[in-house]
Amino acid sequence: MIKHNINPATINAIKEYLQGDVEYCGNFIYDNELLLTNVLKGQNINNRRACVYTHYSTYLWHTHPNKYYPSNEDILKILKRSAISYSYIFTNYGYWVLYKEGTHKDISLKKLAEHINNCGRTFYIKTDGGLTYNPREISDYIRRLKQIGDGFNIKWITYKDNNTVRSRSRNRTNTVRSRSRNRTNTVRSRSRNRTNTVHNRSRNIK
Repeated sequence: MIKHNINPATINAIKEYLQGDVEYCGNFIYDNELLLTNVLKGQNINNRRACVYTHYSTYLWHTHPNKYYPSNEDILKILKRSAISYSYIFTNYGYWVLYKEGTHKDISLKKLAEHINNCGRTFYIKTDGGLTYNPREISDYIRRLKQIGDGFNIKWITYKDNNTVRSRSRNRTNTVRSRSRNRTNTVRSRSRNRTNTVHNRSRNIK
């Protein structure tokens, strides 16, 4: 089950990290919503300004300040590492959620890497190197990657969609609380009515 209810303050903080050309990364904890636990700044490694995690956990996140699609490494990492269940990749247009159940074992690593690379190459071409926003290609990219199967899934969420999810969640919570209060008030009312009825009968007997 996907958990993508992210605190707005967390979203705003991560958006600030997208202003430069260096990747940031870290871990989330889940407590009704996803909250930051640490923030790491990427280093220039072999001409790549990538971010290196200090440890893996159930919820990982990192930024893509330039291109807005997952790298082959991003996808393979969540498939190969049993400690990771959710990987969030934040871009200037929105964010990706990669998630899985179990460890991938359907096809060989070589075939898996080839399939992911082909998906990424097509996306790269149709989005001008991952710089031009293309909703249709996002949908096609997701459809192709879902062919990996074996518990792997991927979802694209715009920052507007995240606010909608939070609003729906709050509405559901308020509805449940309202129903609970109504049931409580109904029970109290019935209890008072029964008590008054007993008192009236008692006076009539006297």
